[in-house]
Amino acid sequence: MTKRGASTDADPKPRPKAQGEPPQRPRAKRDTDPAGLPPVPGPAAPDALARPLVAVTEGAPDPLEPFNTRLPRSLQRRLKVHAALHGVKIQDVLSAALSEYLSARGS
Repeated sequence: MTKRGASTDADPKPRPKAQGEPPQRPRAKRDTDPAGLPPVPGPAAPDALARPLVAVTEGAPDPLEPFNTRLPRSLQRRLKVHAALHGVKIQDVLSAALSEYLSARGS
């Protein structure tokens, strides 16, 4: 005689979830290197390897200061596209442009 509610199957049946209980998600396994950092996906960009290495001790000649300004949307888009196509930072483009502008004006 079997107990009431006991299963005779080898596999236990999953119990029904109680109301309000969040669904269980399977957890993804993370592959990490010995240092505990996740691996970098994909091959390195070819231009990243061609860039010259800069010593850590070399810094910007002047410390960077935050500078907030408003630009027309069309100019901002052109600036972003130019920076992306040439692989430079927006702040570098603005710094060069403002330096050139001020030099031309004698400031």
